[in-house]
Amino acid sequence: MMPRPLNSITPPIGINIRFPFFGQSYDVIRVYSHGLILFGNVTYSLPHSPPGPFPLRDFVCAAPYWADTDISQDPSSNIFYREITDDDTLTRVSNMIRNGFPQLSTHRMLWAFVATWDRVPGHLTNIGRNTYQAIIATNGLYSFTIFLYNQLEWSAGAWGGYPQVGFNAGDQVNFFTLANSFTADVVSVVDDSNVGVPGQFFFLTNGNISEVRCNSTQGLQSSPFRGSMHGGYQLRLFGICFHESSSTVEINGNRIPDCQVTAVYIICTMPMVSEGRLQIKIFDAGRNVIGQTEFLSFMPETNADLILSNHGELDNALLLLEDRRLHLHFLRNALTTNYLFRLAT
Repeated sequence: MMPRPLNSITPPIGINIRFPFFGQSYDVIRVYSHGLILFGNVTYSLPHSPPGPFPLRDFVCAAPYWADTDISQDPSSNIFYREITDDDTLTRVSNMIRNGFPQLSTHRMLWAFVATWDRVPGHLTNIGRNTYQAIIATNGLYSFTIFLYNQLEWSAGAWGGYPQVGFNAGDQVNFFTLANSFTADVVSVVDDSNVGVPGQFFFLTNGNISEVRCNSTQGLQSSPFRGSMHGGYQLRLFGICFHESSSTVEINGNRIPDCQVTAVYIICTMPMVSEGRLQIKIFDAGRNVIGQTEFLSFMPETNADLILSNHGELDNALLLLEDRRLHLHFLRNALTTNYLFRLAT
């Protein structure tokens, strides 16, 4: 949840993917209370309302409703944000994008992020509340920006100036400003659309759709590209074509079993691994390397008890019936497909 002071901006949010946005990739974003998602670990001195129409140089953002918002005095208003990696929600986002871009009907999103401005008022005004969302999503090749509007009851805050809706890549080439921005009629976007559904706007924001190929310029990538050495979470691999369903994935020479392989991505369960930089390689049926990338694994600080806990049945045990008994417990942990040992005397 967003902090409540006026002009709130989140700390840098490290995301689990490198999000492609008009030729650049970002693994850090921020949410600004005045209706912006900002890309990159950059500190901006931001005005309450937009200083002028896009393009703006060296300023990278998605702007569902850049306006003079103030939640500091109204406890009923909130700004929420979260990263989306669970399958059910990603499927819902993918279905929404298919409706907006039928030509991409075979593509499923690997990652998304949603920010919600819920019943937010204007600064020093009491003339209504606005509720809207921004979603950014990617399958590793294409990226999308979605604006969803539920209720818009005000436009100008006490500082003056009307909102801007659109996005800006910071290069003065790739940008978009929605019609009626900088006017009182900007609230009409709640009834307008570019996909035929009132209040919904979908944009392809990685670049020109005709220029996107199966293989990205960055080669094989992973989401997340860093994570716990204990494993147990989804590892998504993308960025190149996977022509064979028999493609196999190895981390530092150890094969990951039971991966789901499609033409544009592979999903595996991350096993328990060693700490540090790891090499992920993908092989075809002839054991030729078709892609490789690095993954950074780290030791979490506080979940040792969780890792050592036995969540399932005991798979094997060795009992030495001597004066001093040695128990060898061979455990299969619920967080990983690897096995753990525990010695007890």
